[in-house]
Amino acid sequence: MQEPTTALTWVAQFPEGPARQMALGNVLGIWANRDRTAALAWIESLPNGSLQTEAAVDLLATTPAGD
Repeated sequence: MQEPTTALTWVAQFPEGPARQMALGNVLGIWANRDRTAALAWIESLPNGSLQTEAAVDLLATTPAGD
């Protein structure tokens, strides 16, 4: 994935629901494996709300146990 922020901007336009959650999780999972700090910074830059919450949950889901 060359431009995760571009992909996530597109995903953010999806209506709330399972499709957005799945796409968000997929993109964040790939990005977090490459650059967890940048993925976290993107999440922190989001306004408070459902997208930020969903993204944070997805990022936590990619964290291996014990980290």
